[in-house]
Amino acid sequence: MKTTTKIAVSNLKYNRTRSILISVAIVLTSCLLMIIGTSAFGLVKYNKVNAGEQNGYYEGTYIRVDIATVEKMKHHADFINIGISEDIATIKMNDISGSLTYMDNNVCDMINIVLEEGHLPIEENEIVGQKEFFESISGTSSIGNIVTIPYRVKGEGKIIEKDFIISGILPSNKTSNYNKRYQLLVSEDFYNSSISDENKSCNVIFNVLGVDEFNYEQMQDKIKSLAETLGIDKNNVIINKGYLMWITNPSSDIIFVSVLIGILVILFSALVIYNIFYVGIIDKVQEFGKIRAIGTTKKQLKQIILREGMILGLISIPIGIVLGYIIAHVGFEFMIFKLMDQVVTYDIEKISLLNIPVILLIILVSFITIYISLKKPMKIASNISPVEAIRYHDNTSGKIIKRKGYKTVNLCRLTMADITRNKKRTLATIMTMGLSCVLFVTVANIASSMSPEYAAKRQMEKGDYHIELNYDVDDTAYPEKNLNHLQQQNIMGNGLIEEIEAIDGISKIETRGTVLAKLISDNSSEDERLMGINVLSREDYEARVKECKKGVMDYDKAVSENGIAYTYDYFFEQYGYEIGDKLTFELYDGDRVIKFEAVLQASTNSTDTTFIMTEDTFKKLGFKENIISHIFIYCDKDKVKSVGNMIDNIASRSEYYSMKAYTELLNQSRFSIRLLVVPVYGLLIVLGIIGFMNMANTLITSIIARKREFGILQAIGLTNKQLGKMLQAEGLVFTIGTLIIALTVGNFFGYQLFLGAKRTGMIGISTYHFPFKELLIMTISLLLMQSLLSIYMSRYIQKDALIDRIRYNS
Repeated sequence: MKTTTKIAVSNLKYNRTRSILISVAIVLTSCLLMIIGTSAFGLVKYNKVNAGEQNGYYEGTYIRVDIATVEKMKHHADFINIGISEDIATIKMNDISGSLTYMDNNVCDMINIVLEEGHLPIEENEIVGQKEFFESISGTSSIGNIVTIPYRVKGEGKIIEKDFIISGILPSNKTSNYNKRYQLLVSEDFYNSSISDENKSCNVIFNVLGVDEFNYEQMQDKIKSLAETLGIDKNNVIINKGYLMWITNPSSDIIFVSVLIGILVILFSALVIYNIFYVGIIDKVQEFGKIRAIGTTKKQLKQIILREGMILGLISIPIGIVLGYIIAHVGFEFMIFKLMDQVVTYDIEKISLLNIPVILLIILVSFITIYISLKKPMKIASNISPVEAIRYHDNTSGKIIKRKGYKTVNLCRLTMADITRNKKRTLATIMTMGLSCVLFVTVANIASSMSPEYAAKRQMEKGDYHIELNYDVDDTAYPEKNLNHLQQQNIMGNGLIEEIEAIDGISKIETRGTVLAKLISDNSSEDERLMGINVLSREDYEARVKECKKGVMDYDKAVSENGIAYTYDYFFEQYGYEIGDKLTFELYDGDRVIKFEAVLQASTNSTDTTFIMTEDTFKKLGFKENIISHIFIYCDKDKVKSVGNMIDNIASRSEYYSMKAYTELLNQSRFSIRLLVVPVYGLLIVLGIIGFMNMANTLITSIIARKREFGILQAIGLTNKQLGKMLQAEGLVFTIGTLIIALTVGNFFGYQLFLGAKRTGMIGISTYHFPFKELLIMTISLLLMQSLLSIYMSRYIQKDALIDRIRYNS
């Protein structure tokens, strides 16, 4: 073994506490890099392997394609595989709805249709569907049984009843069962007999050449270009982005984001390791000066320091790699294979997270980071002359500095003397810890503002249960299903409300009305379109003020000016609207038409109809029919479940009712937010621990180096209690500095991130909530860890006899 290596090993053994602390920091850093690298690799691999199962094995769909164009696609060299699908008819029976759809074998393969039993329909009267559908309409779902299904072919008005033979069973789908909306597959013969060639306008699902060669953006451009060549309107092009994103070469956006995250992690890790080594080695410059004095060269001195770091790296990095892999594996198993398995309808293909190139890359990055971190300490030790090195103090940098003295000394002055002894070291430690806490505070601002209640209320704004009227606006074949005629039938009349009010446990009922309206265009009758306008109470209208995107939502102003608000702000400019536009409507009060001239005052995103008006504006119009379309039901807390069963029975009696339960929507929102937040917090906690180890290293290194100083102070009267207070105060300075940085910078960036998330419509983001609870937990944790560390170091120093401490030489 070389002499330099022996000295390095001897130094590590002698300064065992310091070596252990540095090793722990390297373990945590390499562990974090391993978690991020392995998780990123696993996520990409998981999505790549399951891309087809998740999204279908196809690149895109052209909708409303005529038969002539389909034939062109079949003979086009760029299309490898095409399949035809078309919704032939709609089904509506009580609370059950659905469609009869023809899909050829290619489509079934590409969208992963696998039957539980039986075969796809071949004969004209064969049908495939979910057993829940068949059992709800006929009480049986056995292969070969006959079921009678009423349907209406698209483009036609009459309802036809036909007997079908069940030829196959589709897997159950939780969403379909909850919404009671099903897709049933029929044969090609039924398709051809139901729709004439001139009326056929099918959806074409396809695979194209280039997936193995082009990236995500290039494939999108190719699909759009092929559509233009075939004369297909760009609005009829649907790109299977979920499949293309993972199956093609990564897009420039994905590469940029991945590289950016990687650089940020590496920079933080480098800063932590650098500061730990800098603090750990800078106090040993005197020792290296003695070695220089007996003939050691600058190169050998650098090698000693470098080998100390590399030996610690050789020991610590493998531990961090193994620990990081275990954490990533357990976390991935839980997040993907346990939680995701509860919400997906396909069989997840399990993957191995072990990837040798990723491990080698992390090892290389860790060693490079260690090497970079050692360059400054090596330079400091090697550039000082032997005489200067022997009398070197970490605040001198080889320069003679006049030290300020005091006539009297107290604990505060003693504490600040050490804190300011090496200002760079102190600031670097505070900045490193502060950075990790800034990341935590930034994410906490987003996480605390992610409200599952808000996300649930976006789907159901109030009440414990919501019964909504299912209506059409322009059904010419069956006009009795249109909103105005349903209102004539008093579908949601007083009888229904009284029945609900009679249920034990109901505390309050609120209703809302919707008016069927036709917007009269100034240009031509072709632009006339039917829509719903919600009628809102003052309370509900003013609750939407915070959602206003353009204009002003003022209830009294809306009443006085016949003001209305548009509710799909994303399309506001696309439809050519401007605030202040005067719009003319025909409102349908049963068979009666009422002319309504309104002023467009605002644009928002907060309702299920195209426009909203105030209740007082509606009252001026003289409507006679009952316009109730929504019933919001509030329950006593201890009877929510029992009331829900009763409401479900009432809602299931009519095909025109649909019901939502707030608790179910809330649970879904909580699950989605938890799935997003938990792994992020996990990574930030690891960063926080690394940052704390940095502070611990600084304090411990400083305390060990000052054993003799503490011994002398205690010899002249410093008590053990005063020593403990002094160490607590030193740690408190680091903690307070960290909190100042975290709470100022972190909350600033956190609020900016919240504003960006709100603009993009991130789940549950609406109102800013200061993360008081998260910040309190972070503050208490930092203070507690710092206090425990100071207590430990105080006892560590005091376990040695006073004379031994005075004679101690670091």
